[in-house]
This record gives sequence, structure tokens and C-alpha cells, in this order.
Amino acid sequence: VRLSEPSGLVWNYITEPEIDFALLPDNSFFLSLIFTLATPYLSRDDNSFYIIDNPIVRDKVYRLPMVRPSSWKGNLYSALWQMGYEQQNSLSMRRIFGQAHGQDNEEGFNQAGRLFLFPTFFQKTGLEIINPHDRSRRVGKNPILYESVLSNEKGCFSFLYIPFDRIGEDEQETCRQM
Repeated sequence: VRLSEPSGLVWNYITEPEIDFALLPDNSFFLSLIFTLATPYLSRDDNSFYIIDNPIVRDKVYRLPMVRPSSWKGNLYSALWQMGYEQQNSLSMRRIFGQAHGQDNEEGFNQAGRLFLFPTFFQKTGLEIINPHDRSRRVGKNPILYESVLSNEKGCFSFLYIPFDRIGEDEQETCRQM
């Protein structure tokens, strides 16, 4: 299924964000990577009124399939944790990802992390079919449709790192923390 895409200027803006570094504090950086899906991407939207039971997450305005920034952040956090990097309460993880709600710090307030992620948009969607089988008869019944982003689709993963809590502090310590 081919979606109608926004005009070229709008498509470039939403798929590959640009950052004006003149407006940002020193030691901020932006990373943007274009990737190609090796397998279809599945997600679950909150939309309860859709033609199939398992729609993919879509942007509210252009209805483009997307990966939410919160999904990227959660997956990145989980990957670091599984690789054995510092635990949730460590200072470096709180600096990067922020503090969970209800988690107190020395000052007694919640603080955002230094990492800001952007959504990833795609253009093509398709359907994946799962067909559960009856174990005794070994026959499929009631196929389940899942909307997906097709494999070989390109997307852009982007994030912005801003050490806003280090503005006016020691430059060497800020660089060390980066």
C-alpha cells in the first residue's frame, strides 16, 4: 500500500530534522542516521476505530507510519541495560534519560534527561498474517492481520544531546560527562 506523501519540502523536514546549533549551548550535538528495515516493523496504535484490529502507529496529521520518540528512548535504555551498562539509579543514566516520575533526587524535583529523540517516519505499509493452528487437527483457523511497515523501507533515526544542566559550569567536566 503506497501512502500519499506530503510535499517534498514537508517530507524532508519531518523525515530528516535540521537543528540550528547557534541556538544551543556548547557541547550539544545532533546525530542522524538513515537505516533500512531488514524485517517488517510491527507496532500497536491506540486507534480503536480502524479497519483491522492491529493497526500500526501513525502520525496524527499526515497519517504516516512512525516510531514514536518514547519507543526509541525505551528501546535504547533497554539495550544499554541488557548490555550491562549502569543501572537505572546511576547518575550517568539519569543524566542521559532523565528521572522517572516519583523518583526523588537531591533537589527533590524531576528532571528531564539530556537526550531528545525524534520520531521516525516511513512511507509504505503492508499486512502481515498470523494463522494460529489447532494443535489436534494441525489446521489454521481465524487468520489475524497485522499492519506493518514493509521490509527494505528507509527511515531516519535522529537524536539531540543537550547538556542544559551544565551551562556555565566547568568545560572539562562537561566534556568528560559527554
